[in-house]
Amino acid sequence: MQKTFHPANAIPVPRNADEILRNVRIRMFSKFLEPKYLNGPMGAVETVHEAKRRGLSLVPYADFEHVRNMPAGNGYGKIRTGTLVIHEADGRTLGERVVSGGNFSSPECLVYEVPPQLRGKRGWLVAESPNFDFTDRGEVVVPVERIIHVERAATHGGTFRKDKETGVPVGDRIGENNGRKPDTVSVNNKHEPCIDLIVKDMGSNTIFLDVATSEKLKALARPAITPENYVEHVVSRLQEMECSLDLKRFVYDWMSGDQALSEAVNRARMLSIFAGV
Repeated sequence: MQKTFHPANAIPVPRNADEILRNVRIRMFSKFLEPKYLNGPMGAVETVHEAKRRGLSLVPYADFEHVRNMPAGNGYGKIRTGTLVIHEADGRTLGERVVSGGNFSSPECLVYEVPPQLRGKRGWLVAESPNFDFTDRGEVVVPVERIIHVERAATHGGTFRKDKETGVPVGDRIGENNGRKPDTVSVNNKHEPCIDLIVKDMGSNTIFLDVATSEKLKALARPAITPENYVEHVVSRLQEMECSLDLKRFVYDWMSGDQALSEAVNRARMLSIFAGV
């Protein structure tokens, strides 16, 4: 499976190994945060703006299978994820810009100006919340270093293997839209340019793209963790922890390996969270 990243594996360009590990730890820690539904179903752009306003991050599609404590009212149906997908129609190469919508079924027109270094490439451009935004004019704003270029992403509907990092369908089609295995995903998409948040069917392994951006759907969100605020979140979450001593010892060792996180360790120790560790 061939996959290329541009230019820094969807992580801000790291200055050293500690920064790389810190970004990995932030992503891992985010999975322990209890998600919640945003108030009221909203369109795609409105959903992103509301999450930003409330200091929340939409849960990326790849994280859905790891979500703990799914809030009540889940059931079945469609839900917007925090994974943004941008691609041209029918697997064509990327040009100067991608324009999606602006028609009867999807009146909201979204535009992405393709960076010069990504023009002429095939596949999907993927970004995960909170690393992207939309302007009021429907323009996609995402730093190029936060973009994952998935070269062998699906160009049509069917069932495919999942990309291990983003969860998007990749490689050759292995069947019709009936995937049931955890490592497969079925996709329904139109043969048109796409700028959309992946929409997941909560009752199956099916995802939808090119859903009308104005369609009112619920979305799952959790606190946005950044290098600037993650120590506060770690301490807050630890205060709520009710777990075995072995798990606390694991978390203690995990955090002690990061110089910046040692502040959280010290504060947690003062709060007697790690009593006996």
